[in-house]
Amino acid sequence: MKKKKNVGLAVIILLAIVAMGIGYAITAANLTVTGTANATASDEFEVAFDGVTTGSTGTATATAKSQTGTCVVTLDTVGQEQSCVFEVMNYSPAGINAALVDTNLKVYSDSGYTNVWTNSSSQYFTVVVTPGWSGTKNLTPNETTTFTVTVTLKKAWVGDTAHTENFYVKLADINAVQA
Repeated sequence: MKKKKNVGLAVIILLAIVAMGIGYAITAANLTVTGTANATASDEFEVAFDGVTTGSTGTATATAKSQTGTCVVTLDTVGQEQSCVFEVMNYSPAGINAALVDTNLKVYSDSGYTNVWTNSSSQYFTVVVTPGWSGTKNLTPNETTTFTVTVTLKKAWVGDTAHTENFYVKLADINAVQA
């Protein structure tokens, strides 16, 4: 019986210590938040194609402030490649930079338009996107940069003397960065 009283007393003491700790934490913890916050409308942040540049061996098209561009290649020999050079601009107002990484550029084609291009998805083409920057590019307002889409024919179609394919380039998941 004495052993049960000692266990009961120990439990009561332990609960009292826990209750005192929680009570102290509740009364002693004050959180003060100070400072200012600025917010801008999301439609002010805009990174889009500014057009195409010289140096394309394929036919590159992209209009200013468009979210997509097109690269049309005509290839007839295995190993032949053509490329399209695109220009991207940060149209955002002053103070809003854009963080560009090469994964922001998504490529689709006529033969697989609903899925983002991967080289394993086609037995006929290899597509390489080469940005005009390394790592992450912090694009300031009104600044432009370029990237190149290069398409190489891996396997020819039986009976085709030349094959034309449309590749569509889309900008996606670009983050705004306060300057």
